[in-house]
Amino acid sequence: MHVPSDGWNNGGWNRKLSQFRLLAEMLGLTKPSIAPEDLQDLFKRVATAKVFADNVQSFIDAATDTNKSVQERVEAIEHQLGLTEPIPFMSLRGLEVPTEFDGVAIWPTGITNWTKLRLEQIRTAQDAGARFRHVVCLGSSRVCNAPADRRHPLITGIPVGQEPTEQALQYQLVHSGAHDPSMFRFASLPSVNDAGKPLSLEQQLIHLKESGQYDELIGGADIYVPSTPNSLYVPLHVRRVLGHDNVWFSQAGARLVRKMPDSWWPSLQDTMTLPNGMIRLWVELLEAGCFTK
Repeated sequence: MHVPSDGWNNGGWNRKLSQFRLLAEMLGLTKPSIAPEDLQDLFKRVATAKVFADNVQSFIDAATDTNKSVQERVEAIEHQLGLTEPIPFMSLRGLEVPTEFDGVAIWPTGITNWTKLRLEQIRTAQDAGARFRHVVCLGSSRVCNAPADRRHPLITGIPVGQEPTEQALQYQLVHSGAHDPSMFRFASLPSVNDAGKPLSLEQQLIHLKESGQYDELIGGADIYVPSTPNSLYVPLHVRRVLGHDNVWFSQAGARLVRKMPDSWWPSLQDTMTLPNGMIRLWVELLEAGCFTK
């Protein structure tokens, strides 16, 4: 495991800072000291690579080397950071014993594969002895019709135009017979934000707090947030937006590939989708004070 296993605020991430800076240099940022706001422009350059390899040309165009060199350098950075590696049950303090957890799980959505994988991790943690009072379901009104969604068996057989929303997919998974529906609490969320678009995770969390649902569903309980490959920033993001002192998490592993396959992939991560997750994690690590130099 490449992430610090003995706590995130003890300087362990300092050893990884040079790798984050290599990515910044590939995108033209060479400032001696980099703050979260400095990374916003870099994030915009890789934002279209958010999920799959269908939209990574903007990153390749923004980098200064050939396509092959960009791929190799990103793979080398990931090898040092280990953001696609499996991570056992831990908190920001370090490795934890699942049987010591007694709190609430938060289930964020995403593409169909990641939504299902997060639910499987919650179940795995529960089987390992973690006690969940309930699972808070957070999902947007985004329709699951992106290329990666259409590859998944749950979506591929559905006629185009009839795909479920993330929220509907969650409901379908909960009531599939494999889970106890009474464990799940579906947050009441607006369908769209002020711009008429599905809510981001940050907007969902903010609404959870402002509507009083946070006090009702979570309060002061410990929180477990499952992470998917290259989304290690999500537990930190939840911690920051909710103002929670600590979060517990785990992460399923993935196998790096050069090009996303056309058919369904159970746990693959395309090389060129990594910069998005790296920059998001960098922002959250800076905000959380995990770098001490």
